[in-house]
Amino acid sequence: MGVLKGKTAVVTGLTSGIRLACARALAGAGANIVLNGMGGLLRGLRHAAADDEDS
Repeated sequence: MGVLKGKTAVVTGLTSGIRLACARALAGAGANIVLNGMGGLLRGLRHAAADDEDS
């Protein structure tokens, strides 16, 4: 169940590691996510989305 459905989370400094994991967890809980980061972000998010689809 989306306990954060309708809520928005802002995750800054996101490129990989713990912040990416937090963003994925927040999205999994139903939150809308606003991301901010530098370098490789879109590539990392594409891989993360592909991993989620494969699960």
